[in-house]
Amino acid sequence: MLFIPTSSPQLESSCYETVLQAALYNDIDLFKRLVQQWPPHLYRTGWLIGLTLRRIQEVLSSSNQSDALSPKEEVRLYHALAHLYVHERKFDSAIKIYTNLRDQQVFAVIDKYQLFEHVSLYL
Repeated sequence: MLFIPTSSPQLESSCYETVLQAALYNDIDLFKRLVQQWPPHLYRTGWLIGLTLRRIQEVLSSSNQSDALSPKEEVRLYHALAHLYVHERKFDSAIKIYTNLRDQQVFAVIDKYQLFEHVSLYL
């Protein structure tokens, strides 16, 4: 079981980023769980979004089967990315992902951040 303190003591952001990067490339379930559980002030969210997008591109463009993700892992990776977009207040990107995944989390995001007028443009 992984335990890394997130407060008292709080580590340098590079420590959290190293763990997140390792999880992104080795354990998508752990990556998603950490992104959802750790407060976004612990790491650079924009940097992690860029890294996640690069990882997705690597997986999609690779012809090597060992680099491939299972369909469930792909969904989990996109869920984590959507969660990161919400942290960055890039609601358009998050809503697109949740909608493409047909995830009902989209309604919680719309409600929590009062995006009703924003999404009415898409209806």
